[in-house]
Order: sequence, then structure tokens, then C-alpha cells
Amino acid sequence: MTAHRRENFGIGLKNLSDSILVLAEKHSCNIIWPVHPNPNVTMSIREDLKNHSRIHLIAPIDYPSMVWLMQYVSLIISDSGGIQEEAPTFGVPVLVTRESTERPEGIAAGTSTLVGMNHDKIVQNVLLKLRNSKNDVVKNPFGDGRASMQILDFLEEKFD
Repeated sequence: MTAHRRENFGIGLKNLSDSILVLAEKHSCNIIWPVHPNPNVTMSIREDLKNHSRIHLIAPIDYPSMVWLMQYVSLIISDSGGIQEEAPTFGVPVLVTRESTERPEGIAAGTSTLVGMNHDKIVQNVLLKLRNSKNDVVKNPFGDGRASMQILDFLEEKFD
């Protein structure tokens, strides 16, 4: 779970918090949320979700730690473009808490689903995605992770 976009401050974060509470309390979901340091995020989230045994609000984590964590979760809820690109590498579906995305390839491929900050859409889609295996996620539409090797091969061939 991540959230940091200004467009989601205020009522959007409140809807997200309410959704997370429902998922933790009524559906026994465990949530890990590295909370963005922006006060508009931390004040809202920490107040609404503090002291819940299934909601783990943690300090922001570095990139390698986030990539490591993505490998071991069943689902990601996020407004992050980078996460939309990286999660498919691990077969992890992403629910995008935005009304639109600059990564339409993920939507078209089925690796991401737009849910906005709509409470019902978030809860319904989490439950739907958790019923499916993360192995059901299709091929990563953003590449196979071999771009740097392909560039190196091209350069070696061109300049040898």
C-alpha cells in the first residue's frame, strides 16, 4: 500500500483509510503501508489507522527494500507510477488509486486496475484480486528486464 499524490489528499485519503479498515477488520487482510513523509498523508493516515493489529504503518523505505517487499505480497494498492511498472515483474497485480494513469499499458495488459479513491471499488477489487492467484497476472507490458543487456549487446556490436 502506498499513497502520495496531492490529488488524493483530504477526502481521497479518508476513503482509502476507510477501505483499508474494512479490509483489515471484516476480511482479515494484513496491510503493510510505508507512509509517505508528507504531513498531508501522515497526519490523516496515522490518525485513522493507528493501533490496528493487521495494519502495519511503517516509515518510508528505500527502493531496494520496496522491490524486495513487492516480491512477497499478494496485491499492491498504490498511486505510484513506478510501482505500476515494477509490480508486474513479480506477478503482483496493482490497484491504482487514481482516475487515470500515465501507464495505460498496465491497464490494457491487465496488470493494473484503476479504482480511484472510491471506497466500494477499492474493497471489491481487493477481494476479487485476492481470490485469484498472483500467477494469473499476464506478461509484464513494460519489458522483460533485459533492456540494459540488449543495449550493451547493441553497443558492442556497433562499436566492435
